[in-house]
Amino acid sequence: MKTLSEVDFWRVIEDVRRSTAKACISNYTARADALRRKLTPMGTSKIHAFWLTYQQLMSRCDTPELRRVVGEVAGMCSDDWFWYFRNWLISMGRSDFDAVCKDPARLSRYASRPDVPDLFFEGFDAAISDAYTAAGGGELT
Repeated sequence: MKTLSEVDFWRVIEDVRRSTAKACISNYTARADALRRKLTPMGTSKIHAFWLTYQQLMSRCDTPELRRVVGEVAGMCSDDWFWYFRNWLISMGRSDFDAVCKDPARLSRYASRPDVPDLFFEGFDAAISDAYTAAGGGELT
């Protein structure tokens, strides 16, 4: 299956971030809802391509060093929590994603920001599968 180009992928993420700026960056529910609304009209093939790119990015930031730093900053890092962290990292946009993947020590800067209530975003990836279902698809694989 074909992935979405990273340029197009990050454009969607940035559009979602802009559309929820008034809702406050810390309103993760609004951001997940905005992602679902943005993706649904794209149709199942583009949503699936978006999902495949999402999975590639999740794999790219799945490193032992980043997991260690997340554990240090957050005080814990189970497999599930590391998944939620990587959701959060992608939701922050390309520049933050690239910066933290390149230098995991940068993560500590986010933990003290007042607009970042925590470093975990459980429902962001679920918005993709919700959009796929709403567009007429089955289960994303």
